Amino acid sequence: MLQGTIITEIENGSLNWLISNPVSRRNVILAKFTSNFVNLVIFSSFIPSITLIIVLYILTGVLIPVHLILIPLFFNVLLIGFYTSFLILLGTVFNSRIIVLVLSFGLAQSSGLIGFIEPLYKLVIDYTPMSLGAQSLIFVLKEEIINFTPIISTISLSIIMLIAAIWIFDRKEF
Repeated sequence: MLQGTIITEIENGSLNWLISNPVSRRNVILAKFTSNFVNLVIFSSFIPSITLIIVLYILTGVLIPVHLILIPLFFNVLLIGFYTSFLILLGTVFNSRIIVLVLSFGLAQSSGLIGFIEPLYKLVIDYTPMSLGAQSLIFVLKEEIINFTPIISTISLSIIMLIAAIWIFDRKEF
């Protein structure tokens, strides 16, 4: 869905029409990011979380403590922001859906392979969003966050990628 958000509009010419109007290129990228981010958060995080709370309450009669839902939800929102900004950046750099799809799939699948390369493992785990799933699980089980570095680096990388996408898109010819 997201990998072709910019490429499709370039291919069908609607992006040329859009940027010919008094809309800045920066706003085009920010609108793409915001609309995709909000949709993904609602449909892949909030609705499933609410459904989980309701189903567990119906089955067990116990209401899950709110913090045990909100903190993992926060980690998921961070991941969605990271991958959304990554895909927006790829869409501004490459004019091929295949390349964007392969690179995004490769990033998503590389976390399992990185564990086999010992020197890279600590660096990658500490400074990328790859450990956020484990952080979320540790929080639910122990109710503590053990490492804030992946949280800060994920937010930072997301912002940097979004700024890079704006910068590249602003200079791109159509």
